[in-house]
Amino acid sequence: MEREETRTITQIVGANMRRIRESRAKVLHDVATAARDLGLTWDPSAVSRIETGKRDMMLEEFLALPLVMTLALNEIVTLADLLEADVEDELLLSSFGRFTSLYYVRPMLAEPFLKWIGREKQAAEGVRDWLNDQKRRAQVAREPDKERTVAREMQSVADEFGVSSSSVFEAYNELWDAVSLGGEREGRLLKSGADLSSPTSVRTMRGHLTRQLMAELRDYFASQSREQELGRG
Repeated sequence: MEREETRTITQIVGANMRRIRESRAKVLHDVATAARDLGLTWDPSAVSRIETGKRDMMLEEFLALPLVMTLALNEIVTLADLLEADVEDELLLSSFGRFTSLYYVRPMLAEPFLKWIGREKQAAEGVRDWLNDQKRRAQVAREPDKERTVAREMQSVADEFGVSSSSVFEAYNELWDAVSLGGEREGRLLKSGADLSSPTSVRTMRGHLTRQLMAELRDYFASQSREQELGRG
């Protein structure tokens, strides 16, 4: 093989990312969403640059990549899959001016993960459950400017029902033992066990839960109003 045809590990992994993604009819957005759900700051453009070998990955990103792909595809993807190459094409890896065969590098990188997932029959399900938990936690943690968001939300609810912010705060505590409607909504979303991989589905579920919570608040304030009227009578 001519040395001009050598590739880096990044290029090989990127090409396999694209091959695997397209074979499962997934788009760049699917991988970017999975990456963000695991705490990486990737957008579709970043995924595209990785796939085409135009963007190097940090060690943390490289090690997280099998998990990102597993989450995006909803099936186990290992480093072995991402280092796949044709048997006839014994690729040479170029690094720091040296050349090494992928034949030797691939098993060294893939073996630990392969051993781990092969340890138990339920390994695949365990990985997916763990990833889903991490994804949900990352989604909740991305809530921007939480204190200001809570204050705005509380005032909006107060205006909606014509009550004070302190009354809204008391309602949150009595009804849900929560400090915000958004926090209660996200808590219910996590406990639902629903698939949160689709941003559109998540928005729909959040809308449904918001309406449900507002209905609970409406009943609460109506009950409070009736009690006050009875007290005055």
